Amino acid sequence: MPNVFDIKRNDECICGSGKKYKKCCLPRIEEIETELIKELEKDFDINQYGKDFIRVVSVMFGFEMKEDAGEADTERIAKIISELWEENDLDLDSIQKSAEAIFQLVSSKEELKFFRIPAKVFIENDTDNFDDLFDEVLEDLSIEEYLLELASIIRTSFFTDDELKTIFNWISLGLADPWQTGFFDVLFQISLKEMGEAAEKFHQIAENESDDSSEDAFLQLEPLFEEYPIFEEFVGIKALYNFESELEYLLNNGVEFEFPFYIIYTLFLKFLSAINEVIKEDLAYLKLYCPDLIFGAADAVLQEEEVIEEVYKDILEALSETLEENKDKNEELCYVIVSTTSFFFMPLWTHIIAIEKILALSMQKYFMKLPRTVDDSQLMLDSAKQLVNREFLNNYISYLNSKGLEKEASILQKTYEEATSQDAIKEIDIEEVIDIITDEDMTFEIEL
Repeated sequence: MPNVFDIKRNDECICGSGKKYKKCCLPRIEEIETELIKELEKDFDINQYGKDFIRVVSVMFGFEMKEDAGEADTERIAKIISELWEENDLDLDSIQKSAEAIFQLVSSKEELKFFRIPAKVFIENDTDNFDDLFDEVLEDLSIEEYLLELASIIRTSFFTDDELKTIFNWISLGLADPWQTGFFDVLFQISLKEMGEAAEKFHQIAENESDDSSEDAFLQLEPLFEEYPIFEEFVGIKALYNFESELEYLLNNGVEFEFPFYIIYTLFLKFLSAINEVIKEDLAYLKLYCPDLIFGAADAVLQEEEVIEEVYKDILEALSETLEENKDKNEELCYVIVSTTSFFFMPLWTHIIAIEKILALSMQKYFMKLPRTVDDSQLMLDSAKQLVNREFLNNYISYLNSKGLEKEASILQKTYEEATSQDAIKEIDIEEVIDIITDEDMTFEIEL
């Protein structure tokens, strides 16, 4: 435990503010720590292990969160720790009961159902040897990141005193050895159990699909994924990896994903804003950061309801039209289209990542084909420089309004104002940015 949250004063703060620890969360954490020690010293002779535990709890309740969780109730926390220390008994029966209580709480508490081992760990370490897999878990995962995530859940949800005492006991037992085996073993066993239960139900749904329509089968997956979030993550990531290879095949075999220009335009403006925030006027590192910045910009664009609905519709229409054109010509292509369409019909969060990649590739392809007319308007886009020209924007906004796309026009207008209000953006060489985006070596690999 001595190394857990052993943060030096000049280290970067754990809250992610970018400030030094001493100028950010340290004063608040030290205040909590002092109050807890003062209260607990009334009844206990606190040894070094106890002080280390108090430090960990103080960090968990003292670091600044994005969501306001209020002030730490040190009196309540001290009372719960006091009860835990009074009850601590190292006989085998007590340890077994504690383990069962921890397992039951983490398994059943609604607020903790997403607090599991990442499904990616099970995918990347494909082995039937659970001991080897658990060793990988211990090597790959950070106890500090997990404790901060657990703290965020505790501080923004209701937990009874008994539930908090069980969690404190779990943390205490888990931190008792250098590998934190006791802490991660609980999550590992629960994750394995839920994956097994969900897989069995998933296969049952798949077996019954012949009796039901595919749509009914997909509807049955939604409650399954709600019950087992880790299984949704597992299926989603596996499906996303398959999608990436399928997408390459589709693009190489004539499938065209095309979107209204306002989506490409909005995406490019969001991308310019991101360049300004991360790279400023120096484009030397843009090649390195370009894919991540475009994915981030795409994620921001897809927060708009009108955009995500349009993108989904356009993707499914492109797949459907290509399937219809090739149903008697190319069996393999049709199989891949059906598989990809099924992926988009499944209730999975990884759709968004897949769509981000499609949008990134679509924007890249769009700018490779300049000059070109914009949608079915009379506007001509000769150069990407026009995208930061207000006259061009106003003309396109007028076109969108004439088509009854007032909300879409409003989204674009707002994004334009946000992007062009930044002084540094005026220093960015737009043509150089386009050259980097359209470079044949520029790829957009999905990373999780």
